[in-house]
Amino acid sequence: EIGVRLVGSEMCIRDRGSTGEYMIMGSVCNTFLDAYGCNKIQVTTDGQKIVTGHAEYPGYNGKFE
Repeated sequence: EIGVRLVGSEMCIRDRGSTGEYMIMGSVCNTFLDAYGCNKIQVTTDGQKIVTGHAEYPGYNGKFE
């Protein structure tokens, strides 16, 4: 199990709009999944699920296309 904790980054992601948010989350998830050979990853900020106003990321994410 691999978890990524983004400290204080929720505001940075939120301020990028829905397309930028998708690209940031996709890049983080895909990079770690490829590097560690995993199928899913949980990304949190300050130990909590990421909620941006465009989307919520409460659980484990697979590869972004």
